[in-house]
Amino acid sequence: SEGMLVQAWAKGGPGIGYDRLLCGDILDLLTADEVASQGLFDLVIAADVFVYIGDLSAVFRRASECLTHGGVFAFSTEAPRPGECTSQYRLTETGRFKHDPVHLARLGDSMGLTLHDFRAVVLRMDAGKPVNGHVHVMTRTS
Repeated sequence: SEGMLVQAWAKGGPGIGYDRLLCGDILDLLTADEVASQGLFDLVIAADVFVYIGDLSAVFRRASECLTHGGVFAFSTEAPRPGECTSQYRLTETGRFKHDPVHLARLGDSMGLTLHDFRAVVLRMDAGKPVNGHVHVMTRTS
């Protein structure tokens, strides 16, 4: 959100941590003229974003194209329960998507993104209950 970016900028503007921060539709941002004219990213983060997107192929492709060699693509996903995600992704009763982590690792690999780290985490609390998820960290290797 814009508010989160304002806080991030206050903590780490130019020369401290960020050269630029962008907010908007992920595919629009990764295909924007600004990306083409300003160069590639060292880091693309999508925290609590992919629960709203089923097929992540286009996002992974654009992230890979926009990252520098060795650049990092870090994102979170909700964790499917055992047997819940029998395909690449599943729309749940909450209206959010859960993704198969094995599929995401293969998808990244097919686009030059190598899984560097993968962790089980609690993403947030919902009605007092933990929402289990994963944090995936990939690096562009080709």
